Amino acid sequence: MHSDRAMVSPKATSVANRPRLKYIVAAAQTSTAEKMLQFYPELRGLEIERGAPLIGGYSPAADSLAVATDDPGVLTHELAHAVNLRRSTLYRKLLQLTGALSKINRRVATTSADLVQNLVQDDAKRNDLLNTMSGVSAMLAAPRLMEELNASSSALRWLGDDNAAADKMRSALSAYVRQALGPIAVYQTAKSEFDPARR
Repeated sequence: MHSDRAMVSPKATSVANRPRLKYIVAAAQTSTAEKMLQFYPELRGLEIERGAPLIGGYSPAADSLAVATDDPGVLTHELAHAVNLRRSTLYRKLLQLTGALSKINRRVATTSADLVQNLVQDDAKRNDLLNTMSGVSAMLAAPRLMEELNASSSALRWLGDDNAAADKMRSALSAYVRQALGPIAVYQTAKSEFDPARR
């Protein structure tokens, strides 16, 4: 999955210097990367770096892509992110804003749910508030979640018959979805068993 962190490496390549690509990434990654670099004009001038603190990520701030794994699915997925994020500055800023707010929401979800449970005594009002918090969480998570789904879908098409890489990507995507929707589960679990029909 992509990261907004700047990733610096002494080795970098660009579309203008494609022959160096094989020295940056593993042989298994080179073929797919070459095809994507040639197919998408949005990737023109993109730097691809070998070595990163994460498994892999496209950094909009540095406008570079770094990989620290030989898994071709990671590079393909991150190239798909680069295509999408380089197409529109507005879209990129929307993802950065909602991503930052969603990250804060994930950190405070449990505490927020506890406060609502303790401070709002009326069952109906408490459930309404928790439903609203769930809705806001979904709105914040949706843009980035859709971007991850889009990048994964694109990467799967480029990977073709590489089932091993595809399986790893699906597993990573599943974990991302669970993380993104975590606050909704927290808020919904915090709701009382209040049934308005019994009132």
